Amino acid sequence: MAYQTIKAGFEAGLSRQLPLPNEGFSYGDRTLLWGVDKLQDATVAPTDIVAYGEIVKITGYNDRSAIVAPIVNADTTPKFAVVVRTQDGARSMDEGRVWRAGNGKAMTIWPIGLGASPEKDQNGEIVVAYTGPSAVGVDLTGTELYTPKLASDTNGVNGTATETSLDNLALGCIAVGKVFGTATHKKIRIRVSGGKV
Repeated sequence: MAYQTIKAGFEAGLSRQLPLPNEGFSYGDRTLLWGVDKLQDATVAPTDIVAYGEIVKITGYNDRSAIVAPIVNADTTPKFAVVVRTQDGARSMDEGRVWRAGNGKAMTIWPIGLGASPEKDQNGEIVVAYTGPSAVGVDLTGTELYTPKLASDTNGVNGTATETSLDNLALGCIAVGKVFGTATHKKIRIRVSGGKV
């Protein structure tokens, strides 16, 4: 699942260099938000793990929140969301940087793309893991993004974003700015297609 890719990015540590403008963000960080607030609470099954910045699917709603799960290859056009990074604490210093909400804890999601009604009225930007071929520094502004469909649903990459392959699931999102991060832990800011410019 995608959490393995994102967890490794958090564990790689923060750069000690002063970041370039708009590049000091981590997975799940909101980089711009205006208009109607589309953030909502969500829960995940105890058997699933999702990380901040992971693209997930909304499988339903209960009387308290949305219910989300990792994306798998069998999915066609699920309702998507991105897990928003919140200020959760670790139980000890040995746990390192916090990369997801604790088991059984509510999380915050940002519904995006197909099926997230109204589709074109979600005004914001958020950082997700990027697994496409473009190198760090390449400007992908305006490029449509997808989630990779892979040979396995458990190899640690599903739920991340790329601009390649016609067989992928369309997100209804576009890239904003350059690919950033490191060569092994790339990130991209995304915005809902049709949102404010």
